[in-house]
Amino acid sequence: MIATEPRIIATNSERVAIFSGPSANVLHDPRVVRFPPASAGDLAEAHRLGIQRIVYADSLFFDASPTHREIMEVIGSGVELVGCASAGALRAAELKSFGMRGVGIVCALARTGLLKDDGELGVLLNDDYSAAGYPLLQVRYYLGYLLHMGLARAELAVVFAKISSTYFMLRSKEYIEDTIERHLKILDKTSLLPIGSPIFDLKGMDLERAVRWVFRLKPSVARVNRCWLRSGLGFGSSGCAVRSP
Repeated sequence: MIATEPRIIATNSERVAIFSGPSANVLHDPRVVRFPPASAGDLAEAHRLGIQRIVYADSLFFDASPTHREIMEVIGSGVELVGCASAGALRAAELKSFGMRGVGIVCALARTGLLKDDGELGVLLNDDYSAAGYPLLQVRYYLGYLLHMGLARAELAVVFAKISSTYFMLRSKEYIEDTIERHLKILDKTSLLPIGSPIFDLKGMDLERAVRWVFRLKPSVARVNRCWLRSGLGFGSSGCAVRSP
């Protein structure tokens, strides 16, 4: 719970609380107060301590996350609440009509019905809440990139089937990278970017975009490549298309 965080004592209405873990954020600003993934009651507690702007990205998969009622009460109290990247994006898609703003591609996919399984966002964590794996949505995006770089769809489909059928707690970065390495016939690896490259980190890009939106700054992150994403969404399903958020 955030009440145990010493940094919260210094917060005031000028500060922005960010609840995130695996969704990395590279924007450094003295007004930002970082907290671990949000649990039930954390958003309300941040408001009680005087914070008026909250960016909600992550919650823990097996923990009780903020309820719809908590979110609506916080918004009703005048807090500017932005959801992005992961659990926050899903809640924003569900509560748009109640005033919760969603920022980023994950929320856009959820609103259009193209992201129906929150398991696509689940990721193995380190003790400090940093990502020890890659979410399935990022794997899709990367395979879409490889498809457009000339790799065979059939081979990429095998890779996706292998990774997606593995329990997310076992999908470490090393496991995913090794699976891609073993199953794909890549002759010139130097011409391809690795899956760990920041340009494939959809959740991280979403969080940075949301934080910059809260501070009314222009986006500085790479734009999502719709062709790669559209292709990636086609693995394991059919008829997928990406609309503009």
